[in-house]
This record gives sequence, C-alpha cells and structure tokens, in this order.
Amino acid sequence: MLAKVRTDERLVHCRILRCFSITQTAMSFLKVMHSRAALSLAASALVLPLSLGAQTTTINQADIETYYSSSMGGYVIDDGNEYLINSPLSFGTTSSGDNLIVGYDTTGSKLTIYDNEVSNYEASIGYGFDSSGTVEVTAAGGNWVSHGTIYVGRGYGSTGELIVSGYANVTGNAGIVLGYAGESTGNLSMSGRSTTLGTTFITVGYDGTGNMTLGDGATITTSAASTIGSGFTVRGTGTVTLTDTWTKWESSSSINVGSYGTGTLTIENGATVTNTTSTVGNGNISRNGTGTVNVRGSGSSWTNSGSLIVGGYYGTGTVNIESGATVSSVGGKIGEQSNSQGTVTVSGAGSRWTNTSYLYVGDGGSGSLNILDGGKVTSLSANLGRTSASTATVLVSGNGSVWDISNTLTIGSAGTGTLTIENNGLVVAGALSLQTYGSIYLKAGFLLLTGEGSDDKNTLDALLDAGTSIYAWNGSAYELVTSSESALVSCVYYEHVEENDLVRANGYNDYGTLLTSAYAVPEPATYALFGGLGALGLAMYRRRKNASR
Repeated sequence: MLAKVRTDERLVHCRILRCFSITQTAMSFLKVMHSRAALSLAASALVLPLSLGAQTTTINQADIETYYSSSMGGYVIDDGNEYLINSPLSFGTTSSGDNLIVGYDTTGSKLTIYDNEVSNYEASIGYGFDSSGTVEVTAAGGNWVSHGTIYVGRGYGSTGELIVSGYANVTGNAGIVLGYAGESTGNLSMSGRSTTLGTTFITVGYDGTGNMTLGDGATITTSAASTIGSGFTVRGTGTVTLTDTWTKWESSSSINVGSYGTGTLTIENGATVTNTTSTVGNGNISRNGTGTVNVRGSGSSWTNSGSLIVGGYYGTGTVNIESGATVSSVGGKIGEQSNSQGTVTVSGAGSRWTNTSYLYVGDGGSGSLNILDGGKVTSLSANLGRTSASTATVLVSGNGSVWDISNTLTIGSAGTGTLTIENNGLVVAGALSLQTYGSIYLKAGFLLLTGEGSDDKNTLDALLDAGTSIYAWNGSAYELVTSSESALVSCVYYEHVEENDLVRANGYNDYGTLLTSAYAVPEPATYALFGGLGALGLAMYRRRKNASR
C-alpha cells in the first residue's frame, strides 16, 4: 500500500506497516493488530501506514502498539509488502523494545533505506518460523546503525537478506550473524567502492547457512574474532567470497574458517583480507570443523599478522594459493593438533606463502605441503613431523618451484616426515637435520644447503654413511643412496661472491655429473637453469673452490 500525505506542502511517499503516523499538521494513532487484516484508527480518519516528514522522527513504544512477546519486541514489518524509508528514522537504541524486525511470520517483507539514516537497538531479518525478510541500504546517504546485534536469518527455517550498495554504510555495534538458527539462511551482499560495513564481529553460518559476497570495491571492517562456518548446537555452513580489486575485509582480530562447522573463504581477482591470526578447520569430537581458503589471481592477498593454522583440533583445513596470489603469516602450522589434517598447496608462477618465522608441517596431526609449477614458500625455519604421532609430507615439483628456508630444515625428529623434490623443484636450507623418522626422495630435484655448518662434502658423506633415508630415482624406482652409490646423485659446491651477485657453480664430481656452466641467483626464475641436471646439489656459502679437484 502506498500512501500520499501532504505535510508542510511536501508530498511524502511512505510504505511502513505497523507504525504510527506522525506529521507536523496531525498526530494520528494507528493501532496495528497482529492479524494482518485488522487495522483500527485511534485519533483521526486517516487510515495510513507511517507518514514521515523531512524532519527526524523518533518513534517510541508510547507512540505505537507493537507486537510483543517475552522473547521479542519492537517494530515489526510483516505483511509481505515492500516499504521505503525516505527520511531519517530512529526506533531507539537501548532496549528490546527498540528492535526492528523485518519478516516475522510471513514471507516477502522488505524495507529499503534509501539515502537516509535508520537506527535501532537490535535487528532481525527473517525472524519467525519459515519466514523471510529483506533489508536494502543504498545510495550515498543510506546509513543503517544497529546498536545491538543484526541477525540475518534468525528463526528456524527462515531466510534473511541484507543488501548494501551505492556508497551506503551499515554499522552493527554488537556484531552481525548470518544464518543463526538451524535450517535458516542468511545472505549479505555488498557492492560498490566506498560501500562499507563496520561491526565488532561477523559470524557466517552459526547453526544455519550463511553467505557473504563482496565485490566492486566494497569494504568490511571488524574488530573482534569472526567465524565462517560455526556451530553452537549443530554444524553451521558459511561461505564468503571477495572479488575485484579494492574489495577488502580488514580485521583487527582473528578470522577463523570452519570452526565447529563448514566454512569456505575465497579471495580472488585482486581482493584482499587482513587479520591477526587464523585457524582453518577446528572443532571437537562431536563437531569436526572443516575449512577451506582459496586465494587466487594476481593481486589477491591474505595477510595474517599472527600465525596461520591449517587443521586445528579435530579439524580438517585446506588452503589453496594459486595463479599469482600471495599469503603471509608470522608462522604456519599444517596439521597442528592430534586428530587434525591440514593441506596447503601453492601453485603457479608468482604464487607465494611467506612466513617470517617458523613453518611446521605435521605439528601434532597430519600435514601436507605442495609447492607446484612455480610456486614459492619461505620460512625462517621448518620442521616436518615435529611431535610424536604426527605425519608430514612435502612435495616440491616443477620449474621455479622453491621452498626457501633461512635456517635449519628438520625432518622426522619425533613424527614421520617425508620430503620429495622432483622435476627441477628446489629446496634451499641453511642446514639439514635429517632424523630417525625422516626421508628425502629426489627425482630430478635439487637440495641446496647454504649454512656455515656444512662446508664440505664430508657432510653429505656422513649423512649417507649413517644410513639416513635419502632416496634417488634410478629410472624405474627410488633407491637408497649411500656414499658408494655415487651415480645416483651429484654433489655441487658454490663459491659465494657477494650478496645479490651470481653464485657460480664450481664442479665437484665425486658424486656424478661434473657441473661447469650452471649459474643461480636466489630467485625462482633462475633456479630453472638447473633443469637439465636431474641430480642432488649440496651448496655451501662461503666455500672457496676446492683446491684438490
């Protein structure tokens, strides 16, 4: 129903159900029965929805009879129609009686906030059983401020939708929950540069299903821990997708994906996400968490100012970094806890995972790291199979695929650790500590040691003679390498000239092919020059040319 009321010579178009008509020329009380058909007029002959003047209008419970029960109260839009607010409106800020509810026990109710501000205490979009509701905030002056929590899809089986576009802004001072109840669905979509949403936290898929899509430069900011795929009583499902350059999610706290539920985060086409720490896949014995993060495309980035855990307690986590995307963290753990499983795959030229400190693969559970087709991973130190009962596998394969470890690479110290380097892949480490439960498999791949502690070929001899598990491909199968089986690998020493200069390969032929013309600098593109060698290289910085050769 569309009402036209002349107020101070201004024609105002308003469509709001169950609200009170206030104008400067008349004060009318409209009593709204919970039955959608029963309307009674208290003070005048005007039978209208709420009429708003140009001035700010405040509506309290004293002005309007609202639907109320012990569990909810406030202003209810619930007749299946669409209504437009085209002037500022405050429902209140401090109590449950100041709530705004769109879609309580019907479907199709919609409220549009166009180029004006609306404020309330708590808000629910799609509240009742099998109900639905939509709130759209749009245009440069569109501003919705909720002093309490915003629930999108709150009731069992309900559907709620929040749309923000066209430079509009939404503020949720106490958080936003998408898909709160079981079998509910909550959708949030944002588009447009300078379109913003700020809140303390976002939970996408609490006990129901939540979907959040950001594009075309939209921005979300959060200040407390947020979750994609939660689960209070059942496993919730959450999906978040950010796409396009300038689109971003900025959090001054953690973002957890698949925490007791199932969560997926996709960052693509130049979008960015920044947060402190993150756990991908975390749960407990009754509700295992499953989390997946996809970061893809040049310019797409995920920045963790703390640690990144892939596969937490009773969780399964997967992270895919591909097509030139980048991920950074202080430290990384893949398969952190018992009963966990984590997998990280870095693939494609320009794709990088940078750790400024440690990287543990199999830190208590099962962990896998794959560096493929030109991907690169860096870390200060690395440990495969760090604790008992843990299992770690690392594969480095393809031209330009590099794992660069500044200090020591430890394999199999307490759990089982396996490193496979093949197809011209390269692992660079300051030093190698190959323990009882560790193995290295080489198939036309390269291992370069650059630290002070391994300054001659006796280091390799000692490793091989001690029976450590270094295997090389003999053309048909992997074969255990000893110092007497020199044909399987070649040992190469480097003379370091200056930092950032070329490091010339000086041949040392005790273990096979004599290298006389290979050069390398510490960048993935030049490591591919080793492509035709198909052997093991042990490189020593600060080593002078062996005079006895």
